[in-house]
Amino acid sequence: MRVFKAILRISLSKFLIYKSTSILVVIFSLLFSIAEYLLGYIYFNYTDNLGGYSYYDFILLITTSKIIFFTYEILFVVSHSNLIEGIIEGTIDYDILRPVDSMNFLSCRELEFSSLISILLPIGILGVILSTYQLTVLGVLLFFFMLTLGVLLYYHINQFVINLAFWIEKPYTIFGFVEDMFDLGVNPKRIFPGMIYIIFTYIFPILMITNLPIEVLKGSVNYFDILYLILFYLALRTINRFLWRKGISRYSVSC
Repeated sequence: MRVFKAILRISLSKFLIYKSTSILVVIFSLLFSIAEYLLGYIYFNYTDNLGGYSYYDFILLITTSKIIFFTYEILFVVSHSNLIEGIIEGTIDYDILRPVDSMNFLSCRELEFSSLISILLPIGILGVILSTYQLTVLGVLLFFFMLTLGVLLYYHINQFVINLAFWIEKPYTIFGFVEDMFDLGVNPKRIFPGMIYIIFTYIFPILMITNLPIEVLKGSVNYFDILYLILFYLALRTINRFLWRKGISRYSVSC
């Protein structure tokens, strides 16, 4: 609890120091979000169905995608940016010697307050949209479980890229590619042709991460897909732990 309070205090201090920049980030983020919702409205002026999704399904897809993205940004993005620089510049020596889990410590040591404000819009829309569905207790619990799993997967996909910094000199391009890839997730997965659908549903499961919560509420979810995503998360988590240990060993030797 004391550590969390310290993280909160430091993060808030930085937000206030750079408040002009932070406010601009919030404004542009909100404008971009509004533009996406307006684009969805325009789409459904010309059709009643997009890849098997109704208008409310599509708005929910945008909303859940943004909640996953902003939650990752709030909890991890600043720390991940600092971590990738620290690995490349060789400035994490003291941190990896602390008597804590160094990967977890270095990847969640600072919060991003701009996204904490930006996430309020999709959370508000989520409350309204959920009222249009016939909800069950199990369905709601599974929906929020899939949101949580989505955040953890997004974190570990980025952590995988960061781990490569122990071997690759300039991994920034790959780091940015993950965010670009996630933009694909703000679409019904069935609109994509065969090979693209397979790649971004099962190999890099961005479409599964964003679409499964909606399928849960629609009652059309394939429970094999949920099991697959859980196993994918466990495998990726194990791989990241392995790469982190190997990377730290390589880092220690090179220093």
